[in-house]
Amino acid sequence: QHGDAESWTAMVKAYLRRFTHSVAAYGSLWNVDQRWTTAIVWVAFAAIVASEEAVVVVDVAVLPAYLGFSVEEEGTCSFDYSFIFWISTAEVVFCLLVMTTMDNPDIPIIGGRFGVQFGPYLLAALSCVLLGYLVSPALLWAYLARGILKGSKGVLTIQINEVYETKKRVTSVAGASLFSYPCYGLYILLAISSWSFDVIMWIVAITVVVGACAMALLPETARTEIK
Repeated sequence: QHGDAESWTAMVKAYLRRFTHSVAAYGSLWNVDQRWTTAIVWVAFAAIVASEEAVVVVDVAVLPAYLGFSVEEEGTCSFDYSFIFWISTAEVVFCLLVMTTMDNPDIPIIGGRFGVQFGPYLLAALSCVLLGYLVSPALLWAYLARGILKGSKGVLTIQINEVYETKKRVTSVAGASLFSYPCYGLYILLAISSWSFDVIMWIVAITVVVGACAMALLPETARTEIK
């Protein structure tokens, strides 16, 4: 029994050491020389992730009913899985598209980390607004919003790694992710709320613009050497 107590004590001490080390690592992101960068990163990532989650939920649970792809009955709901599948292909298409120019900042407008994010984010925001009013062709706006937010968010995740030194890269993404969790939880609730569809999509669009503006404050990191 004495041996078991010592073992448990050692485990607790080891856990506390690791926990203290983790807290210190996250705290280092807020050093005087990096706190501004961290604030920008967290705002940009939370805004884009929350918007993307809201769009995904809209595509699955809200939009099909507006477009006549599924029928909801009292107390039940049904999903059109063919619609959900085809709208999700936007993620693959746009991820492949951004791969072609994200590493080449010399390409005007659409090149580099900035090019594959800023303009596309604004287009995604516009698509959200048009989708909110179900402007024809609504499927096109849904496809653009879904694909752009997924593809460009992947680039933002890469960029977050690149604005920090190597030993802080995992911590930087983890910290931004932790900050984003409650944000996209709230936006999932927003997507399925009883608010009017146009208001919901306006909120999502404004959030995308906020994320785009925050991202624009980050340095261009394409072709940046690892430190």
